[in-house]
Amino acid sequence: MERELIAFGLRQGESFREIGAWIGRDHSVVSREVEGTQGAEIAVSDSRGA
Repeated sequence: MERELIAFGLRQGESFREIGAWIGRDHSVVSREVEGTQGAEIAVSDSRGA
């Protein structure tokens, strides 16, 4: 679920800090999630939901 919310925030042009505040996590968690997957898994989950 968090990945979907992160993907949504990224599509909206939100910063890692804004996304983190929105999902109740530190911005570093958002950054690690995006960088750890290099955005690939987030993009895939995003396209499946569209």
